[in-house]
Amino acid sequence: YLLIVTTSDRGLCGAFNSSILRYTRNRVRELESEGKRVQLLILGKKGGDVLRGAYHSHILDTIRGISRRKPSFADADSVAKIAQDAFLEGKVDVV
Repeated sequence: YLLIVTTSDRGLCGAFNSSILRYTRNRVRELESEGKRVQLLILGKKGGDVLRGAYHSHILDTIRGISRRKPSFADADSVAKIAQDAFLEGKVDVV
């Protein structure tokens, strides 16, 4: 399983980041309790900073800076390419 976790790069949106990170932790626990292997593709500095400690071995990649500018098609394409490559290489079977 590949979870794409999207958080902000900067603060001042605590409830937004906290809710996403809480959901991510719960989902990882749930999937692992079902015997599934979980990988994380993290978008945003806050998610990377928080999840790196507990889930370092789960992190496929971290992309920072997208939320500091207007996201473009090229940004979405690069995220999709990472997910697609992980799938095609057999690292994950569900995105």
